[in-house]
Amino acid sequence: MSGTLETIVTETCQAFIKAKSDGKLDSGEVINIATDLAQKLQKIVSLSGSDKKALLMHILKKALDASGGVDSLPGFTNATPEVKQAFEDQLFKAVSTTIDVVVSAVSGNIDLKKPGTWAFCLPVCLSAAKIMLPEDQAILKEATNYVENILYLRKL
Repeated sequence: MSGTLETIVTETCQAFIKAKSDGKLDSGEVINIATDLAQKLQKIVSLSGSDKKALLMHILKKALDASGGVDSLPGFTNATPEVKQAFEDQLFKAVSTTIDVVVSAVSGNIDLKKPGTWAFCLPVCLSAAKIMLPEDQAILKEATNYVENILYLRKL
């Protein structure tokens, strides 16, 4: 199994390098990497669900660090260590939240076909995208306001 994990870590590191090749890294790219990683970890039947999630988060962190970390992104050249850490923390929070929502949907704990579920799910999912680059945050803020208005109007 350790050979398999080493291969998975290497592939995940390569995925981060590829995702960062344009000089940016956003939650969508990391969630795509996490999704691929989760599918690989799902094949390891000897691990529990919580162990798989912990391992997934650990491998993502290790692969991000091995690929140069947040420091290698041009947008963070002059950023303080606190800003870099805050970005990384939000990035992994977005991944963790997304994993929880997907696992809940797959296990039948939430039904994404019911409109009421979206009242819970959309704000959580959109809040996970807080780590977008500043130029994208205005669009996110507008989308979040729109969703909140729609959900508020539905409650009336």
